[in-house]
Amino acid sequence: MISIVTPWELWIKAASGRVQLPGRFNERLSDLGFELVPPTIGDARLATALPPIHKDPFDRMIVAQALNRSAAIVTSDRTLGDYGVETILL
Repeated sequence: MISIVTPWELWIKAASGRVQLPGRFNERLSDLGFELVPPTIGDARLATALPPIHKDPFDRMIVAQALNRSAAIVTSDRTLGDYGVETILL
């Protein structure tokens, strides 16, 4: 699974020139077998209710989605684990 929030944030960063995405980025996510997970109203509610450990709204949504689905997050951000979500640190 991959949250739709992840490519959204990457597209924003690419538009501002902060990252460069590979060609066919959209298709490659599907080609790699990722299931894109859209946020639900429950995810939005939980993301808003989370304590202010992390200020990035994209990361808070990813945490909420992981908590609501009992999923782990693959990340290099050690702060996300402070929400009680399972993390796999890179």
